[in-house]
Amino acid sequence: MTDKGAKTWIIAILAFITCIFACLSFRLVKLHTGRTLEIKGRVVTKTVCEEAVRGTIFDRTGKPLAMNVSKEVVNINPVELRHSTSNVIETASAIAGILKMPVDEVFITINRETQNVFYSRLKSSCTKEEADAIQELNIDGIAVEQVIEDNSIRYIPYVNPQKFIDDQPVADIARKVGPILDLNPKTVYGRLNNKTSTIKFTQLKSDCSQQQAENLSIYIRKHKLKGITFSSREIRFYPNEQMSCHVLGFLNSKGNPYTGIESEYNKYLKPSDGYTKKTYNALGNIELRSRRETILVPTNGCNVYLTIDLYIQYIVENSLDELMEEIEPKAASVIVQDVNTGEILAIASRPAFNPNQNVTFTPETGINYAVFTEYEPGSIFKAITIAAALNENIVTENTQFDCENGLWYKFGKPLHDSHPYGILTVREGIKKSSNILAAKVALELGDQNFYNYIKQFGLGRKTNIDLPNEQIGILNDLSIWSKLSPTRLAMGHEICVTPIQMVGVFSAIANGGRLMRPYIVKEITTYDGETQGVFIPKIVSRPITEKTSATMRSILAEVPTEEGTARRAAVKGYKVAGKTGTAQKIVDGLYSNTKFVASFAGFIPVDKPQVAIIVVVDEPPRPKHYGGTSAAPTFSKIAESVAKYLEIPSETVNIK
Repeated sequence: MTDKGAKTWIIAILAFITCIFACLSFRLVKLHTGRTLEIKGRVVTKTVCEEAVRGTIFDRTGKPLAMNVSKEVVNINPVELRHSTSNVIETASAIAGILKMPVDEVFITINRETQNVFYSRLKSSCTKEEADAIQELNIDGIAVEQVIEDNSIRYIPYVNPQKFIDDQPVADIARKVGPILDLNPKTVYGRLNNKTSTIKFTQLKSDCSQQQAENLSIYIRKHKLKGITFSSREIRFYPNEQMSCHVLGFLNSKGNPYTGIESEYNKYLKPSDGYTKKTYNALGNIELRSRRETILVPTNGCNVYLTIDLYIQYIVENSLDELMEEIEPKAASVIVQDVNTGEILAIASRPAFNPNQNVTFTPETGINYAVFTEYEPGSIFKAITIAAALNENIVTENTQFDCENGLWYKFGKPLHDSHPYGILTVREGIKKSSNILAAKVALELGDQNFYNYIKQFGLGRKTNIDLPNEQIGILNDLSIWSKLSPTRLAMGHEICVTPIQMVGVFSAIANGGRLMRPYIVKEITTYDGETQGVFIPKIVSRPITEKTSATMRSILAEVPTEEGTARRAAVKGYKVAGKTGTAQKIVDGLYSNTKFVASFAGFIPVDKPQVAIIVVVDEPPRPKHYGGTSAAPTFSKIAESVAKYLEIPSETVNIK
């Protein structure tokens, strides 16, 4: 080949190579720019929700009271699982052992036809009376579910059509059920006969632990089982179960808050989910991370720190359980308050529920008696009567009154004492809890003065504690008082209070005369711990002076003595002060001789009070229906344990 020919070949080859590179470069540019309709059609764009986390609720020391945990859900397809095992009994036994479930429950689930798990609603909701009537029919295949949502309880009747085969019984059942639910029997008949279902998987266990899930996965692989799947879900978990249940509240099955702090502070606890736009290849299995676009950043909920001390809460709830077991009252509640700040250190009611198990919440167990119950306080109210008269200098602790040997007629109506007393001083009258002495003091005080002091002590209005469903109590306006009203109010009749109001009264008597606003949230932080808000003590009013406070502390210290009405409230090694209350409940407009509310409120220690405690017992049975026999012993147990826990120095008790 000549030099000229070789040169021509070289030029041709170089031109060919240049052309190839040009084509490749063009293609590469085209792929990277991605702007042609052709390339756009080969990618998939999805908007993905980035879930945020709900804030945690802590006690004052940082112990979690409500938190988020990840739970594994085990689902099975019964038909597919049966086809993959040669021995259903052995498989059911093994799965039950791993998941800590009853063998028969697993066996029944595995052997059920997928259509048999199909339940449909008979009606979107029904009343409790309708639900009870449906359940009384006791028809297999018709059930009523209790659902808690939007701060209310709903009852939903369900039907499993697979349970109904014979046409005639179905017609009879439809005729029975229809009128109860206010439905046309033909409508019920159609739903009973609707046997179609597309459900393939049913839930076997909703709260499987990580270890159980791993063990089950190993078993599935070893035996080559099919039809078992896992899914994860975040759930709200309350590590102390029923402890603090009325304070915390809970999240219902839809994740909505119901009562307690969960509801009251939901705007802080609630997370805000984020959204991210993600782009994938045409198969949808490879994300093009360079194209990821954040639409909204997820924000975790705030953490809420309570004033509650978990150990004091434990002391209170344990003592309440002992009280309920020992005397079996209808209900009871206890509050422990820091007298100087108004902080609630513990608050509990019985009966109670487990917030991890929504089914344990009922209209009865869900009542927070400490803030919801309105009751006539009885003789515990005499502390207000005497404090007001002392503060007005109308009486002194040594002023004497004739207690009329236990029976006194005023304005044509009799007033009794539990024992026949003669001349008593104010100090002695409180120690003996004389109704007649208190009534005479109230008359000396005057209606307007008395009314003003009751208001100054915070009665007749909400305390505005940061818990839902607080009741206001009942205080009749002065304009409708009768001549007898001050004599009845003096001993705690003609007025209704709540436990949270009365513990505040005794805190004010103890702390020098300052009525403090009770509060239960101490601090709010971001999920990462940055402070967002701190709650501080607030003085609501100053009903009495420090001098009156000191005198009242001294007088009330004689109640928990051998001569007083609450010797069982005494605490070994400490001076305590307080007052008993025993009030007849009003039934059908009349005072009952069988139903009572017993209470004891007090503080410890007397000289430098730190905590006030109130115990209220609803319908304690005779003979323990007195405040001194039912509430006082529980006060003593709690006060002694709290004093030791708070390291309050013991003192020599020497009450004259």
